[in-house]
Amino acid sequence: MVHKALERYEEFVMKPAHGSGGNGILVISGRDGLNYVKVNESRLTPQQLEHYLSNVLSGLHSLGGKPDQIIVERRIETHPIFNDYSFKGVPDIRVLVFLGYPVMAMLRLSTSGSNGKANLHQGAIGVGLDLATGIPINAVQMVS
Repeated sequence: MVHKALERYEEFVMKPAHGSGGNGILVISGRDGLNYVKVNESRLTPQQLEHYLSNVLSGLHSLGGKPDQIIVERRIETHPIFNDYSFKGVPDIRVLVFLGYPVMAMLRLSTSGSNGKANLHQGAIGVGLDLATGIPINAVQMVS
């Protein structure tokens, strides 16, 4: 039943609406017959996808373990300029704003350890940026 809704999409991203720490994000980069191809080139059968969906809906990845919903998004491809800096994932810039003024910014870069996700909790690299110039100041990975 889910497969009918997804059959027109070659690639997409699914994630829990109330997830935390980047857990439960599923990135599909293509199809192999009826199977779904993940960015790490492994395959998911339709039954495995149903199992994933069941886990998300039951709250496995949500804050407090409460029943959840699933967000399906278009998969965004990374510009080739980032290929040497971010592993298979889409880097992003986060800007913290206080009272309408930007106070700090960071670039998040995915790694093989974060499975191509730009999530710091899963091993991505956080790069502090100078707000005036955009020049990197410092970088951290897996700081506890």
